[in-house]
Amino acid sequence: MSMARFLINFVVTFLLFGLLYYIVDISMPDLNIMMSEVGRPMDAPEQMWVMIGHVIQTIAYVWLFMKIVTQQCWKAGAMFGFMAGLLMIGVDMVYYGMMSIPADVSIVMIPVGVIISMIVGAILGLMNKPTA
Repeated sequence: MSMARFLINFVVTFLLFGLLYYIVDISMPDLNIMMSEVGRPMDAPEQMWVMIGHVIQTIAYVWLFMKIVTQQCWKAGAMFGFMAGLLMIGVDMVYYGMMSIPADVSIVMIPVGVIISMIVGAILGLMNKPTA
């Protein structure tokens, strides 16, 4: 695994996740309002941890992708994205169980997260040729 390829994949993945979740935010304003009511204000100092968490998740996503996906095709990437999305469902469900997030939000955001992960995985699948 070359460092240059990893960094390109990291940047593309980080930007894709950000863009796709931004699209969800602007296309579902009611959902965004509900989430902002239960979360910290955007200018809170703790928001730094959100960004650090996204960076760590992106590193793990790209690293696992580059180690696991052995063929260059969108289907293999989408399947990886599906598996990574399933893993994240568990994390999401813990947060939904611990915080006072309405069920309406979790019912929508859990499948949305899996779909976004599949889209990102499919794009990575198209971009990368296996090294092995």
